[in-house]
Amino acid sequence: VIRVQGEAFACAGDLRCIFGLHLSKTVEPLSLLRWVPDADFLERLQDFYESEERVLRSEIFVDEANGDPDTDAYKTRTILEPLMKASICHAEHLNRRQAAAAVGHFVHSGPDRAETVKEFSTILRKLDASKYLEVVMATLRLWYGRWVSNRGEEDEELPDPLVLFVPLAERLSKSIGGVGLVRTESMQQPLLKFLKAGVAFAAEGVPDKCGFFAGLVPFVKRASKQIKDRVLSHLQSVLDGMAAEDRRLLIEALEEKDPDEAALSARERDLLATFPAFLESLGGSCESLSHPVE
Repeated sequence: VIRVQGEAFACAGDLRCIFGLHLSKTVEPLSLLRWVPDADFLERLQDFYESEERVLRSEIFVDEANGDPDTDAYKTRTILEPLMKASICHAEHLNRRQAAAAVGHFVHSGPDRAETVKEFSTILRKLDASKYLEVVMATLRLWYGRWVSNRGEEDEELPDPLVLFVPLAERLSKSIGGVGLVRTESMQQPLLKFLKAGVAFAAEGVPDKCGFFAGLVPFVKRASKQIKDRVLSHLQSVLDGMAAEDRRLLIEALEEKDPDEAALSARERDLLATFPAFLESLGGSCESLSHPVE
């Protein structure tokens, strides 16, 4: 039954691309061919995808040498590819979270899946590099939540959360283009916006979201000095607006003070420890920040 549903899901995706929104811009009789699925049908498609994508994620860390390449290829074709096609066909109205669900399979996946995601990312970047950066941010936030923030007891057998998250960030930083492209004038504002959004996300939940700073480091390394300076200034503004207790935790991490082990778990201390490396990547230091601790 699942295989039949998978084929139907893939077929529905193809039909939505062929007879999608672009036909509304044509004249009759072509415009009459536009297909708008009803809400119930779309809900069933969404339910199937979410169910199968959970299975896909649960298999993401299986030893590739012992995996079934035929099954991996089938699931890539019936689960991820329809999502990717829909994102490309409707790039003007791109669903960033939908695209992020697929892009997250860039790492910790079988070779067939990873190669397909690589091609998808390249197409999105070429269509609109600025919009692709928004997809990258959505991807980092979505998968940070899955691997780090919302890690449950059933995930205890998985590798360390940051060991999962950082390779994804490193791979995505390479997917936005070479240093030459990243430092072109047209990419400066999108990259600055991206890094500011990342800082805001990491700082809004101390210490739980602090590990997100580790995911920003690969992108900072590709940025120009001008962008790094502006992000450093933004970081100072964020620190100034923080609750005193949250700011104290970050500053103590910078000053390498021994944290209160009774108040913080080992996981929380590990997440806080990513902040000094992020500040260093910006060219900053503890001394370069003003940080009154109340």
